[in-house]
Amino acid sequence: MSSAPNVRRPVTINNQADTVGIILTTFNDRPLLETMVPSLVASMPDRYQYAILAVDAGSTDGTIEYLQSQGIRSYGPHLPAHVWDWPTGYLSQALNSSIKLYLYYDEDTQKFRAKGYVGYLAWVHADMVFHEQGWLGKLVDILKADPTIGKLGPDNHDAPALPPEQRLRAGNQCPWIMPVDALMALWEKDGMFFDEQFVHCGGYEDWDLNRRLIGLGRKVLIANDVRITHQGMGSRTQEHAETRGYHDAGRINAGLYQNKWGDGKPPC
Repeated sequence: MSSAPNVRRPVTINNQADTVGIILTTFNDRPLLETMVPSLVASMPDRYQYAILAVDAGSTDGTIEYLQSQGIRSYGPHLPAHVWDWPTGYLSQALNSSIKLYLYYDEDTQKFRAKGYVGYLAWVHADMVFHEQGWLGKLVDILKADPTIGKLGPDNHDAPALPPEQRLRAGNQCPWIMPVDALMALWEKDGMFFDEQFVHCGGYEDWDLNRRLIGLGRKVLIANDVRITHQGMGSRTQEHAETRGYHDAGRINAGLYQNKWGDGKPPC
């Protein structure tokens, strides 16, 4: 069986720090991944390097085998690096573990630093399809043009087109991409990336991180003229069924967010 490489040499590259480290969180997602992964690899921009790292929650449907056949390095409870496990593990933990695999901890300064080749980290879901060639490179270009942006996502394929002056608007969207320096700024201020008080799969940990970014003077934006297809919740269905605690987790997370910020509103 032929394997699609998870790192591709660009035609030209001016700075190794332009490399994007892509995080993929999975759990029994093989049917979705068989569409998502080829579309992701085919859509990557030639002018930037990238790497894909998957953090799996203990899949039993062949997810790991499929990822490995595509040349994607995977971590999980059945693999040497155990970083996420349902139902005791949470998405916030999985994301933090993934981020730390791309960074290193400097014992002298007691701060996280980027490994030399990674300038940006992005998170993608199994329930996405990437039709637009170079969508990720377009987001990197926007981040490079405006260093005050802390987190940026594309719009969904069916979102209405906005006038050029509204190309960028405040909002929270997945997939997202963040400059590594924004993540390191969060660590230096708060001693964490995503807050691991927020439990299970999704809900409020992203709003919390966005509020903390905005508090640092960084913007959280959506690029209306960059498009992907996100089915929404597709990759969570199995996780919810397995944990049977999602609705309780939603109430727990809502309470934590309310107590922390004084309201239940998204920051953007």
